[in-house]
Amino acid sequence: MLARDWDIVHITGHGSSDGRLWFEDQYGVAQPVTAQNVVQMLGAHIPPVVVLSLCYSGKALPDALLKAGVRAVVAIDQDEPIPDLAAIYFNQTFYSQLAQGKSVREAFQRAQTVVRIDSQVGNEAFHPRPGESEKPYSERFELRGDDAFAFTATAGRIQRIFNPPRLRQPTRPQSQLCRTR
Repeated sequence: MLARDWDIVHITGHGSSDGRLWFEDQYGVAQPVTAQNVVQMLGAHIPPVVVLSLCYSGKALPDALLKAGVRAVVAIDQDEPIPDLAAIYFNQTFYSQLAQGKSVREAFQRAQTVVRIDSQVGNEAFHPRPGESEKPYSERFELRGDDAFAFTATAGRIQRIFNPPRLRQPTRPQSQLCRTR
C-alpha cells in the first residue's frame, strides 16, 4: 500500500523510544521497522506529506522522510507520548483544514489549537503524572519541513482510501492512506 502515488500517508500505531515503528508481519508477529525501512517501503512514490500518529515518532523517521523528498512531516514529539484522544482531535482538525485549502502550517496550527482548548486533553485539563513532562499534549505535536504549501487544486476532495478494521486491543500499527486526487 505504501509504494503507490499518495498525496498524504498517515501511519497510526506504535513507536518505541529508540525510534523504531512496530509493524505486524504476515504471521501476526510485531516486527521492528527502522526509518530507513519505511523510506524503502515508499519506493519511488514519495508523498508530499506524511503524518505519524505514533508515540516517539519524532525520533528518526521525520529526518529520514525529509531527506527522501517528503515536503512536510507531522509527528509526535520524540520523547513525549500522548493520549489517543489528543491525536484523534488533532488529526480530524488537520485533515479538515487541508480539505478547505489551508496550508500545511495553517492546518497544523489550527489542529494544535483544537487540542489546546479541549476540555478533556487541553492545556486546562492537563495534569502531568509523576515523572511526566510539563509539556501539555497540544505542544507534543511537531511539524518539520516545507509547511507553506497547500493542496488547493483539489481542496475539498480528500477521501479515505484504506482504513483497516479497528481491533479491540490494538496490537499492530494501522495505516490510513489519503489521496486528494
